[in-house]
Amino acid sequence: MKILFSFLIIFTVALGVYVWIDKLKLSETFTVKNITIKGAINSDKVALSKIGQEFIGLKLFDERLNGVIETQDPWIQKVIAKRVIPDSIELIVFEEKALFRYNHNNSCYVFTGGGKSVSVECNGTEVIANNGIELNNAKQFVNIISENAFLKEISSIVLNNYSFDVVVDGELIHCPYNDKLFADNYNTYQNAIRHRYKKVDYVDLTVDNRIYVKGVQHAL
Repeated sequence: MKILFSFLIIFTVALGVYVWIDKLKLSETFTVKNITIKGAINSDKVALSKIGQEFIGLKLFDERLNGVIETQDPWIQKVIAKRVIPDSIELIVFEEKALFRYNHNNSCYVFTGGGKSVSVECNGTEVIANNGIELNNAKQFVNIISENAFLKEISSIVLNNYSFDVVVDGELIHCPYNDKLFADNYNTYQNAIRHRYKKVDYVDLTVDNRIYVKGVQHAL
C-alpha cells in the first residue's frame, strides 16, 4: 500500500507540473514579440523580415515554428526558427556558397556550391560559360583558380564542356578540369617545353602525360 500511495503522489505531482507547464506555454509570457535574422548575406533580407513578421504574436511553442520554413529565394538552402525564451525567434538562414561569377549569353550569374546558377547584375564579369556547367567541373575550376594565383589576373576565361580556355602571355591554353593534371602539365609546359617555340598558337593540357602544342619551333 505504501508503494501504491507513493506512486499516486508522484503521479499527481507530475501531472500537476505537466498541466502547469502546458498552461505556461500558452501564456502571454511566451508570445513571440521579437524576430532576428542570422546568416543572411546574399539572400533577400526584406523578404526574410516579412516571413519573420508572420510569426509575431504566435506562441513560442506553436507547431508552425517547427521544421524548415519555406522560401523561394534562390540563395537559400533552408531557414529554421530557433526559439529564444521567453519571447523571441531567431531565423537561421543557410545560404548557398558562391563559387564564382560568370557570363552566359550576355547575362550574369553566380554558380553556387549546390550547383545552382543565381542571376545577378553584371559588373565586368570575365568568366564566360558557353554551355551549362557541371558541378564537379565547377568545383575543380575553383580549386585550380585558388591554387594558381596568376589565373586570377587573366583578362578572360572561357568555360567549355570538357575544358576551360585562358590566354597567358598571348598564348591560348586549353586547360583540364582537374587540379592535379593542370598543375603537372602546366609546370611541364612552362619549364620544359615553352622555350622550344618562338611562336605558339595554342597549347592543349587536357591529356594525361601528353602536351600538344601548335606553333612554330625555334630553328635547330
